[in-house]
Order: sequence, then structure tokens, then C-alpha cells
Amino acid sequence: MDRQGNARVITAKISGSYLIVGCLWILFSDMIVTAIVRDASMIARLSIFKGLAFVVVTSIILHWMVSHYIDEISRSRDFYLKIFEDFPALIWRAGTDAKCNYFNKTWLKFSGRTMEQELGDGWTEGVHPEDFDRCLNIYQDSFKNRMPFVMEYRLRRADGEYRWIIDHGMPFYDLRGQFSGYIGSCYDISERKAVERRLEHLSAHDSLTGVNNRSFFEAEVARISAADVFPVSIISFDLDSLKVVNDTCGHAAGDELIRATAQVLRKVIRSGDTLARVGGDEFVLIIPGAGRAVAEETVDRIKAAFACHNLERHSHKINISLGAATAESAESLQEALIEADRNMYREKFAHKNEQLEGFL
Repeated sequence: MDRQGNARVITAKISGSYLIVGCLWILFSDMIVTAIVRDASMIARLSIFKGLAFVVVTSIILHWMVSHYIDEISRSRDFYLKIFEDFPALIWRAGTDAKCNYFNKTWLKFSGRTMEQELGDGWTEGVHPEDFDRCLNIYQDSFKNRMPFVMEYRLRRADGEYRWIIDHGMPFYDLRGQFSGYIGSCYDISERKAVERRLEHLSAHDSLTGVNNRSFFEAEVARISAADVFPVSIISFDLDSLKVVNDTCGHAAGDELIRATAQVLRKVIRSGDTLARVGGDEFVLIIPGAGRAVAEETVDRIKAAFACHNLERHSHKINISLGAATAESAESLQEALIEADRNMYREKFAHKNEQLEGFL
């Protein structure tokens, strides 16, 4: 039954009780007085006291009934809290002052704190510092506008680990329809967040090497075009011997060669540079804020790193071709990408000619 229905039932009970008591009093009090007293003047005087007695008796009865129903309303209002005590969800309630005045057992078990510690604003002590301001702003704005809210934040568990939770808050109202505060339920979504992070990583990274993939590379080129980081240098790489390894040793060996190439490149690039695998055996390095001199220095460093790698005992040597170009502005960035590719293929053809001359 809704709030208005409950209010009508209670009003009807009180009104009906008052009507019955009044009718019985009028009927039987007159009969009793007439049967006992014969003097008409005495009956008139007794009628005054009878009226006063009626007021006193009915006031006592009404006070008892109203108090009884107020207690009943309070018990029914808080009955849902007993239902929520052992709910698997973390349940909280706040009053009209936005201060929390209830947490269920599941919440207290999760936080490892007492009710007294969590009441008021105490629960915010468990919110991750990086999420605190955002969480508090959503909470306060929702209270101000009496609107439901959903927010995600990290909350410290009893063992000290921060867990991601999703918090659904809803305003609730009393029997008269007046705002009484908020009630909310929270669920641990840490596993879902981990899956989301994994999917996000996979969407931007190459599954074989772990470096950025072509999609990320294209997005990074677009971002750099709109940023003030020029000059920007581009270095394109291509494995010279991948097809031979695939044909003679199998694709597993070819994959291992690609992974080894990525590992060597990772060791020599700067932290702010972007390395991406954009094709089967093709890599691109973006160096923001770097002119031609830095690009040439980087090329020399990369070639030296592969030379050292090839001196070690590995199943296959890594032979690469490189091409570099520099863009001085956003307008010339695409041209620099093309030029780096062109220079890389020029070196690749030179390597092939050297191999042919070696055979001859």
C-alpha cells in the first residue's frame, strides 16, 4: 500500500474510534445518570461534569491512539532497514542534512569499521583520495536537486585494498510526501573494472608485442597535429628478414623475431616517445619536440642497439631498415610520415642490393 493509502487507513481508524466512543458515551452516560439521580436540577449540574469527563476521557483515548499509530508508523518506516541488514549489497541511508545515519551489516563488514565510525561523514574516510572530490560533488549536487545519482569510486576494504564500487542513490519521502533523505546501494565492480582496463589496453596495444597498435598510432598522430609539440620526428622501421624466417622456420619463429625487435626498441626510446606496430613487420616511432639532429641521434642509437643484440647468441639476427623525417608543423606531419616511409624503403632496397652483390 502506498503512503496516501496508509494515511487514509490510520485517519479512518482514529475517526471511527472517536465516533464509537462518543456515541457510547452519549447513550450510556445519560441512561446511567437518569437511573441513579431523580432530581432534575442535579441532572443538569451533572451534565456539565459529564461533558468535562467526556472531554478528558476522549482526550486520553485519542492521545493513546495517536501515540500508538505514530509508533507503528516509525516501526513500519524502519522495517525495511531490518530487511536490508543482511543484503549482499552495501546499503546506506542519509537524512535531510546529507549526513549518513545508517549502514547495513554488509557495509560495516566490508569497511571493517563500526557504525559510529561511519556515521555522518565518517564513511568518506574510506574513499580513495583521487576519487574524493568528484564523489563528494556528485553526492552534494544530487542532494541539492533531489535527484537520483549513480557514481563509481574506490572504497577501502577492511584488508586495506581499494575496491571499485558503483553507488546508486535515491531520494525517499515520508507518508506526507516530504523529503526525508537518501538511501543507496553499492556493489563491488572491481572485476568488471579489471576487464574494462584489459579491453582498453587491448584496443590500443598490439597483442603480440605489447607496444601500441595502428589504431593508437593514428589517434596519436591526430592528437599531435592539434598540439603544440613541433618539431616532431618520425622513424619508420621494417624487418628485412621476416619472410625468410617465416618460410624456413615457421611463423612461430617469425613472431618471436617481431617480439625481440619490439623489446630492443623499447630499451632505447625515450619515455615520452610513441612506438607502434603498424603492420606485420613494420614499426613507427614518433618523437615529439625533436628536430633532425635528435632524429639522427636516435637512429644511430637504435642501430647500435640492434648491432649489440646481434652479437649475442640468438636464434636469428635482426636486420632492420630505418627511415627518418621531421615535421616542423602540423601541416607537414603527413608529409613527414610519407617521407620516413620512403627513406626506410630506400634503405631496404639498398640492403637487398648489398645482399645480391654478396651472392655475386
